[in-house]
Amino acid sequence: MSADILCDFADVIFGYRQGLIAVLHHAYFDESGTHDGAPIMSFGAYLFTADQARKFSRDWAKDLKRLGLPYAHMTDCALGFAAYKDMSMEERVQSEKLLITHIKRRSLFGFMISAPKLTYEQETAGLRLVSLYTFLLQMSVIKIRDIAQAKGIKQIAYFFESGHRFANEANALFNQMAEVPRAAKWFLYAGHAFVDKRNVLPLQAADMLAWQENHRRTRELQGHNKIRADFRALMRDNIDYFAEVQRSDIDQLVERRRRGFLLKSEFPPELVEGLDFEAIQLAP
Repeated sequence: MSADILCDFADVIFGYRQGLIAVLHHAYFDESGTHDGAPIMSFGAYLFTADQARKFSRDWAKDLKRLGLPYAHMTDCALGFAAYKDMSMEERVQSEKLLITHIKRRSLFGFMISAPKLTYEQETAGLRLVSLYTFLLQMSVIKIRDIAQAKGIKQIAYFFESGHRFANEANALFNQMAEVPRAAKWFLYAGHAFVDKRNVLPLQAADMLAWQENHRRTRELQGHNKIRADFRALMRDNIDYFAEVQRSDIDQLVERRRRGFLLKSEFPPELVEGLDFEAIQLAP
């Protein structure tokens, strides 16, 4: 699905909630560190206007063609794997610089969040809490919504990579949201879709953000506090936001659950009744 077709799809299909009014803002999410053995799990997300998502896709597609790349994938770029295997370090760095330029030019803002996987799994064992993936997704969506509302944004179409191991959790969460009018309104929800990251180019921006945050937090966990130059180049003061889930945050979550709260995160209390988190089917 091309970027233009995707944006038209969002305008028409997602627009039904507001009488076929075009959906003007798109949020693109990606994750890093979901594989077994990863110490940190991270989310990255960017919000674009529909028009800027089209322009980002147009410009980045041209650069991908010039670079001889079918698509961008930050893990492969950093390690020289897959499509990047025949590229020099200088060429891979140049591909990063080009993508960063397009992200900073076209996106409204970015958000990233990360958490220690083992700590979350150990502390929440037996408490029937949602997975760390779903918890971080909830936090990401809340923050995107809060920033968007402060900017006067009325509707958001949410996009995720298709085919990953936790896609059913994300879909369950958003399907519940769609079925509760109060929740849909609060989250500025216009619709959601799972799409191919190789074809929907703004997801490649979210891939870079999620990877950068995961790499930074993992290195920090290992005692390395030096920030990568490409991470510094990517971040924009007072435009991009981040959050780190610490052990103390997980302890608070566990305590809330032990006290009988249904709430799995800081969703507004008035939405809890309509959102049945216990019904979410976790990925195998």
